[in-house]
Amino acid sequence: MSNYPRNLRYAVQRMSGNNTNVFKLQTQNQTSASNGQIITINLPTNSVLNMRSLACHFNAAVSNVGNPGTKFVGFPANMASLINRVEVLVGGTQLSQGFLQYNTCATIKKRLFNKINKQNSDDKVLQGSYPVDITAADQPAGSFIIDEWQGFLNELAPQFLDSGIIPAIQIRLYLAGPEILRVNGVKDAAQTLGFNLSNIYFTIESSSISDGVYDLALQEQMSSAGYLEVAYKNYYSFTNGFSSALAGVSSSSRFSVAAQSVDAIYTIQRDTTGVASYQTGAQDELTMANALGPQQVSRYFSMTSAGIGNWRYQVNNVQVPQYQATPLDALHLVSVAKDECMANDRGTLVTTDAQWRNNYWVACVRLCHSGDLEDVRRLSGYDSRGTNAIMTFETVAGGEPGIAGTVEFYTLVETTSTLRIGMGRSIEVIN
Repeated sequence: MSNYPRNLRYAVQRMSGNNTNVFKLQTQNQTSASNGQIITINLPTNSVLNMRSLACHFNAAVSNVGNPGTKFVGFPANMASLINRVEVLVGGTQLSQGFLQYNTCATIKKRLFNKINKQNSDDKVLQGSYPVDITAADQPAGSFIIDEWQGFLNELAPQFLDSGIIPAIQIRLYLAGPEILRVNGVKDAAQTLGFNLSNIYFTIESSSISDGVYDLALQEQMSSAGYLEVAYKNYYSFTNGFSSALAGVSSSSRFSVAAQSVDAIYTIQRDTTGVASYQTGAQDELTMANALGPQQVSRYFSMTSAGIGNWRYQVNNVQVPQYQATPLDALHLVSVAKDECMANDRGTLVTTDAQWRNNYWVACVRLCHSGDLEDVRRLSGYDSRGTNAIMTFETVAGGEPGIAGTVEFYTLVETTSTLRIGMGRSIEVIN
């Protein structure tokens, strides 16, 4: 029957001895936290953990001290925006380097890889994908769940991780500062903003497979190869500041990564000029007119192509792409990177040309094989080990009017690392 299509076969697969449940995990240090603080959690040991089920539950409220009575405050879209760094340690060995601006990474990946239906349904309820109206009052306190993560916590293979064959796993979440918040106008000089989380706990699904065959299979694989391998996504971030003018910005941002598989590169541009600065400015929210979905965006997460006529990367003197790409080309190259140009469910969270150019712009290129960007098991990206590849992101002034002042380019490099697990819970990280 194997020669016939699946819908003609009479066959059943059975898996015996499987038991599954979801467990609640308490944080190690505190059940409440405010901006700038750290949340620590230890994952269960001697369990088969469904890493893609890991979720952080909490109540969140903004703090608006010194409000003159008309300047109200709200959270940005998506609660992952509240996290500045994520560290994952296994027996004290760091698997994820804890790069800065995890929230920017999460925002980039969500805008490019998520679809509108997800934004309009589960994410709207669980993660606050739609910013709340703050025209007449601060955003009210609410309950949220973060169940989507970047890096080892979600992007790994196998999805079910046996924590009984590795040392204890600890996760540290470093909360962001108040600069991520949005105000319904220019922030008053007397205002002090912040946010507070309470009733923090985690949940995760765990399975037990008591047929004896699974454990035996792991032992045989470890004996024959000497180790087991877990592949997972790892990220590196770089920032470069430049002067900009209304005529545009011509720049060359240098960065360097040594990794066994460099899979993709993403670069964004943000304004760092005076009150418009995404980090130290007035924090007045921006409006995305006619966009389908959220209409407001925090300055911190507004990414623009202003003043960029053309762009491209150079990887060890090889141009990627092999031509001067325009800001609009970047959206097409996202579909190329995801290998979905012909897919019926093709799409991102971008819905208008103005939204793409003014608020959601990302210069993205894929360096791994087509289809492998989301297939963690296959390492086909650029191997820069030994060479410590010198890479640059280059822009040529032009296009729409630029920013008269200063800008910052934030570059995110996506790689695949492997965790090798040996006998006696020994581990080795290959970046």
